[in-house]
Amino acid sequence: NDIHVTFFYLLTVLFYLRWKEKPAFFSALWVAVSAGLAVATKWSGVFVIGLLFVDLIWGWLSQTAARFQKKTIFSLLGLLTVVVPLVYLAS
Repeated sequence: NDIHVTFFYLLTVLFYLRWKEKPAFFSALWVAVSAGLAVATKWSGVFVIGLLFVDLIWGWLSQTAARFQKKTIFSLLGLLTVVVPLVYLAS
């Protein structure tokens, strides 16, 4: 199980970095789905969500916040709080 959760953990980070370069709804959706798969594989996959929350809050409070609109940050946070439990329950 460790190799599977590591794969989904890294996949989530990859999709998140792609979302940070070019924020779009489908990029955020893939972040949430891969994070849900990480949590569904093993409960320690929830740490990737904490990592994303910390980076989002840090970026929102720092000077790079001008790059992102509040709407895009809150859309990713909303997707993480809705899609991740749905993927977990569906698994």
